[in-house]
Amino acid sequence: MEQGATPADYWRIRRELLEDTPSPGAQSERMKRHKGHPLADSIIAAIDDSAKNALQVLDNWDTDEASELALKTSIRCQLLAASDDIDGAVRLARRALREDLQTGPAQLAADYLLQRGSNRDSALHFADLESSFEMALEVRNAIRIWRGPSYRAVATAMQAAQALGNSRRAWSLSQPPPTGEATDSEATNSQVRRLALVLAADTRPDEEVRKLLAETGDSLARLEAEALMAEHRMDRQAALDLWSKAGDLATTGSEQFRIGFQIAMHGVMPRRLDALSAGNPDVTSDLRLVAEAFREVPGQFEALRAKARKRRTLAFALHRYFELRSEFAQAASAAAAAAKQWSDAEFWHIASNAYRRAGDRNAAVDSARNALQVARPHWGKHEAVYANLIEILSEEGRWGEAADAAADLMSRNPSSSAAVWALVECQVQLGQIDEAWQTYAQFGGRPSPRNEREAVLRIELWRRNQEAGESINELFEVLDAFNDSKPVRIAATKSLLFSSAELPEPVSEQIRHRLAELLPSLEDVFVPQQVDLENPMATLDRLVADRPDTSDVDRQVEQGTFPFGVFASVHHLNYVELLASWNGVVFAGDAAAFDDEVAAARAARDCDVVVDVTALKSVSFFDTEVGNQLLGHIRGSHVPLEQFLATVQAVENLSARSTMSVGKSTEGTARVHTITEQEAERRFEQARKIHARFQDVLTQERSAGSNIPRIQVEERVFVWLTSLDLALDEPRRSLWCDDAKIRQLATAMGVASFGTSALIEAMRLDKIIGDDLATALQGILISRHYVGSGFRRDWLEAAVALDGWLARGSASFIMWAAPTKSPESQVSFVIEALTRSANEPDSVQRWVEAVSWWLIRIGGKDAYSNLVLFLQRLLDQPWLRATQLPFVLAGIRAATSSAEVADPFEAALTSHYQGIAEKAGPGIASGYVRGFVQLTNSDDRSLASRIILTN
Repeated sequence: MEQGATPADYWRIRRELLEDTPSPGAQSERMKRHKGHPLADSIIAAIDDSAKNALQVLDNWDTDEASELALKTSIRCQLLAASDDIDGAVRLARRALREDLQTGPAQLAADYLLQRGSNRDSALHFADLESSFEMALEVRNAIRIWRGPSYRAVATAMQAAQALGNSRRAWSLSQPPPTGEATDSEATNSQVRRLALVLAADTRPDEEVRKLLAETGDSLARLEAEALMAEHRMDRQAALDLWSKAGDLATTGSEQFRIGFQIAMHGVMPRRLDALSAGNPDVTSDLRLVAEAFREVPGQFEALRAKARKRRTLAFALHRYFELRSEFAQAASAAAAAAKQWSDAEFWHIASNAYRRAGDRNAAVDSARNALQVARPHWGKHEAVYANLIEILSEEGRWGEAADAAADLMSRNPSSSAAVWALVECQVQLGQIDEAWQTYAQFGGRPSPRNEREAVLRIELWRRNQEAGESINELFEVLDAFNDSKPVRIAATKSLLFSSAELPEPVSEQIRHRLAELLPSLEDVFVPQQVDLENPMATLDRLVADRPDTSDVDRQVEQGTFPFGVFASVHHLNYVELLASWNGVVFAGDAAAFDDEVAAARAARDCDVVVDVTALKSVSFFDTEVGNQLLGHIRGSHVPLEQFLATVQAVENLSARSTMSVGKSTEGTARVHTITEQEAERRFEQARKIHARFQDVLTQERSAGSNIPRIQVEERVFVWLTSLDLALDEPRRSLWCDDAKIRQLATAMGVASFGTSALIEAMRLDKIIGDDLATALQGILISRHYVGSGFRRDWLEAAVALDGWLARGSASFIMWAAPTKSPESQVSFVIEALTRSANEPDSVQRWVEAVSWWLIRIGGKDAYSNLVLFLQRLLDQPWLRATQLPFVLAGIRAATSSAEVADPFEAALTSHYQGIAEKAGPGIASGYVRGFVQLTNSDDRSLASRIILTN
């Protein structure tokens, strides 16, 4: 004004506005000195009359000056807000910012939206916070263009971001590059630093907070930060003392409410509420209600619970009331009710955490999913909810769902190492080893492990996917970073000890050096043993001495009394590895239930079915196209996750192609069992074929609670029962399984079931496959020693043709065939097989043993007479010569000695001699018999002589 600024009236009013006034009334009196100017008149009207009238007066101010227009717009925004038309103020400010680059009105509008949105008493208020955040950033960026003071806009954006739950972005706004986006002037501003300190106390590590505390001179911010830290360490008394001191320093209404609310939740009424009480009597009343409820004033808890249905802050107080008393189920219920009331993601997140602490994981999962469903894009806690959801699902063993959540999280934030590790862990748990490596190495940017759990995962990835020679230092880096962790040392030692790679000598030397450091600290895991090099068997005897005697159980498994999986459980072995290695009899058929199983298989065509790994092994015997037909017969095929994981592990175990194992003999000593390299390769290939068939079915997790009592013992799951357990989950599904005992258990528990043989027959009856193909497939199963089905000569002929009529799978089928009223069919088939393989002594012995066993099993008290008749028939066969007789007798005696049945040879030979003597005379008969038995043992030759002499 001294320099002649015009218009003079306008500048005089501006000067008055810059001076402090004790009250609105005093301000009005000052403006009356300039009455007649629309600016002064509008201010007078706003104070003495109403904001609405003030707006009408302000409209009379006609000016083209930029500074005057900016002031007019700012005052108009304030008057609109005072008229409860915040939306109008925002529209005006946004237009002024974008058309005229006026930042003052926009700053006001951002503050109004922040204030209205912070209440969160409506689902729409979240949009206010988003708009406040966006507008504050627009103001900041506009002011930066002319290098003005942008700290106020930054402060507003920080508060909006924090209210949106995005503390990471709020922190970034306050920090200079490279960790943040603030300019130097913004980062060093006292208001921004004060907000950053309080934010750090709530979200950052204590070390960072202490550093900020040492640099601040703001007493209020210091007290708030220290109070939050005390709350985090659960020091309630220290927190109350600090909050109370902070409350005494609070001057604005927002400060007094923010701090007063914390004090009230300690059961104490704040001492200073002057600024808050002046315009917000209801808020002051709410604080008193919270304080009295937390102080257990009679009736006030009930009042708090009633009012919590209407006010968001009171709903949070109710949740906190229960939480402080460790009543987590009630706390969760209160938060969930608030979440429903306001469709509030924040409350759903709070409810999820509370349900988890209460032990209700299903409700925790549902609440987390509700949070993600209702959350708006700018809400900053998506990652925290996903992390919580993944943790809960992982604890439940619901790895598929956890993997889906982790993939969603990674798609939202591909640079998040937490998301990468979460997805990698889920994929490893699901047996998706290749996918886990892809996630880590290709899509995830190879993040470094941040904790013990991730370090173990990283070592597992290294072991499966990287060559020791090329990347050994990567393993050593992880080991060095987590050398204090025993699980990490165990994982690293396992990887180094059992590496099968051909390594250069320098790398081998490095490994030896590391193992020398690691093994002494892990002798409880990798137990050192002293080996007697002069008598190594003595060492093995000592090692197996404590193993239990399992011979009785083993025998019952081998005879089909128990399911095959019992063998895996008793010996603590991988179920699928045993299946892939097994060359013995497979008790897959159930002749008595076959028709019912065929009906179940026909009904399964349009249904979802649970497929057991035994069925996948059967399918792996067929051509890929045929296997696809069988699997495709069913609408949906599901396998339990545990069986897939066991298959993955089986492939890895058998890839070593070990040719020796050590067991315990019935005498209690070590028994060394060896196989050929070709057999080791066959087992590995069989495991790979089973694994390949898992690609054609859907892996599924079982429900959290088992449907079968004692399916899990001492944290070990009976993998062989998991398919039945999955079939029992509601809605129940049929079971396709090639273990007859498991199917019998399924039937007893009300689950329809069938085997591969029944499925083939069902498809034949439905004309999906032809008769010849069906017979060929049945023959393949029998040739693989599948037993238990009813006798079908065409099936047996198809099988025995594959075996060249030797006593292999078909002989096993005969040995374990079901009882029948007409055994002639089986015996005739074996006689023909013997005729065709008469020049193969071992095969002759096995055929005879097989049918002898069967006759004993089905004969009961007539077993001996059955054997006599069978041997008489054999002795009459034209192919039987003296060279084959010892093998025939060996086959019969292998069966009779185990079953404690009398030797039928004397009776059969007597009858045979008598028959020859009747036809040809005693002389010829005696010469023939002596020549016939000349290759048998001395007892049999003596027996023959006695028969000749006594007959």
